[in-house]
Amino acid sequence: MATRGSLKTTVSKGQLIFTLTGLVSSIVVITLLAIFAGTDPLAIVAMIFFGIIALSAIALLFGLLLDYCFIKDGVLYMHYIFKSSKIALKDIGTIALKDNVYTVYDKSENRIGTFNATANGADKIIIAIDNAGAKLK
Repeated sequence: MATRGSLKTTVSKGQLIFTLTGLVSSIVVITLLAIFAGTDPLAIVAMIFFGIIALSAIALLFGLLLDYCFIKDGVLYMHYIFKSSKIALKDIGTIALKDNVYTVYDKSENRIGTFNATANGADKIIIAIDNAGAKLK
């Protein structure tokens, strides 16, 4: 992470702590129910319920940790889970905001990528893009 530029988005600590707490507590409850309740039907239903919560927390963690963007050497890098894209700041045509997601288009209106508008540091990224001459929709 130290190789990224000084302008970058980061995960909100509150969201991260909440998700990790949900994951850890679900695993602890499942373990305790398996040890002490065994094959009780209500315990099995509770284990399934907490298993769903744990799987949801894992999916949310992937989304939180693998959704970021940063600017380095005049290039905007956007990463969402397993999809990455980049564009030079001078080549950005427009930025559109819809449903708390910024969508980046080049000068010929081709969609390049997206990044989360609610992430910490997204406002500084937008200011840098605006200073480079891009239009904001």
